[in-house]
Amino acid sequence: MTVHAIAARHMKGMAAEEILEQFPDLDLGRVYAALAYYYANKAQIDADLQADGRLGAQLAAKYPQGWTREMHQS
Repeated sequence: MTVHAIAARHMKGMAAEEILEQFPDLDLGRVYAALAYYYANKAQIDADLQADGRLGAQLAAKYPQGWTREMHQS
């Protein structure tokens, strides 16, 4: 689980304990550490997440039925 993934869930309103419920292999201290890192680097991580969202939207528009490796094999 990346800091970005934890930050994205937190931005959607999930508390650290809720993230831990969904991903019990994590431990609460590491979730809080990821959130601390997120808040220390908020501007950059928010920009990264926005760029990821834009790319996701572009790919969804380009491949509305999804993408598979077989589609682009020569």
